[in-house]
Amino acid sequence: DIEEDELLDKLTNDIQTTLKNGLPTLSTLCSGYIEQFLHEYHFDKDQRVFTEALTTNILYSFQQNLKALLMAAKAYPAAYRNVKETVKKFLRQHPDYKDKSGFWGTTLLYSAARVGFIDLVTYLIETVGCSVHAQNKRELAFVLITDNDTDRQDPAFSAMIHIRN
Repeated sequence: DIEEDELLDKLTNDIQTTLKNGLPTLSTLCSGYIEQFLHEYHFDKDQRVFTEALTTNILYSFQQNLKALLMAAKAYPAAYRNVKETVKKFLRQHPDYKDKSGFWGTTLLYSAARVGFIDLVTYLIETVGCSVHAQNKRELAFVLITDNDTDRQDPAFSAMIHIRN
């Protein structure tokens, strides 16, 4: 249907314009995480354009995944700050994120354990079923800056079980 295609093209262009204007205002870490998410939807991060228009088949998943991404922006820092209710709400709505790395390249479990929140760690392992072997994409830069830790290990070895104090 031509009218539907025109609406989808307009929606794609509107989202693209929002991203072109918004992504440069974010940190490299955050914009990179969002661009990685958008790659699934044929987003060219260098040109900041969709190489294919959004389709009706993917709109629902795009919306749900975008909601999860926005909630993740609150949930991962919440795990680091021991805000259990925020983490619980996020995982109730998006359980597929339980072992995924967030903006800082770390899992929720790693973030909570890194600062010693045993109650939250226990909840994540025993109730949610987070894996203690889930790999982090990189060390938590925020923590390194906060605790002046300059001994940066290879992220491949930063699984939950390998955390050091």
